[in-house]
Amino acid sequence: MNNSTAPVAQPSQAVSSPRITFVLWFLGQFVAWLGAAFDGLGLLFPFVAAGMLLHFCETGRWKSGLLFFILTPLPIFFSLGVAEYLNGSAKLRFYGNPTLESYNLDPKLRCGQSPMGCLATGNRWLTHFPRNLGVRTMTYSLGYMPQTYTGPYPQKDEALLELQNGTSIDQEELRKDIVRIEDKTIRLDSGVGAKLLGMMNRLSYPPHFKPNIVAKLWQEDCLILGLPILNTQTFKEVATIIVLIGVDAGRPFAYFSINDGGSEWHFPPVMWRSEDDIVID
Repeated sequence: MNNSTAPVAQPSQAVSSPRITFVLWFLGQFVAWLGAAFDGLGLLFPFVAAGMLLHFCETGRWKSGLLFFILTPLPIFFSLGVAEYLNGSAKLRFYGNPTLESYNLDPKLRCGQSPMGCLATGNRWLTHFPRNLGVRTMTYSLGYMPQTYTGPYPQKDEALLELQNGTSIDQEELRKDIVRIEDKTIRLDSGVGAKLLGMMNRLSYPPHFKPNIVAKLWQEDCLILGLPILNTQTFKEVATIIVLIGVDAGRPFAYFSINDGGSEWHFPPVMWRSEDDIVID
């Protein structure tokens, strides 16, 4: 008589584990991106990451784990920063009210800047921080991003001091994107001069009045332009907007507001990249 019994089938972990991993993988991605999209939910990501790391350690599914973390917000936004650097459109993102100077090229990294408003969100460490880190990493590793301004970059005090020995320029020539300084003629990018004059007309004086616009060529590659802001009744200068222009490209890369000269402006009329220009009605 054969007393042997048939083996009892046991639940196979090899079958259930992939299914559990599959469900946890997509659930974890959903929570991670939900945290990146909505303020306050970003605090869930560390717990999700810790839970997924524990699961992948227990199951030994390292490829699934690696793919999971590659597709989370941190490396994705880091990659966006790298891609923007390679494309020459990188910007450092930060929170704060936008002003005329907020969009200046960063003096050290020579990339753009983009204020995101005054309401800081709790998920910025998942989005802005890795994106900025990607830009910084590429710049420190490979140098300035393509198509950016790489010439001399005076500070506000330096630019103001240089304008004291500047040359008065013709308003109508500036409107035609021409700046003449002594024996040199500098041509601006199409429409730059008219847009700068449009900013002045809107802020300070009637169209028929001709203010004293001063320019100075600094270290051959940087044009410093001083746009006076006048009292509309006395026509006396009360403030100044300084515009730094790259000579080769003929476009502004920085603005400085002297005595709140640009306090009414939350963004400049002309930026370094023409694609970033904001249309002003």
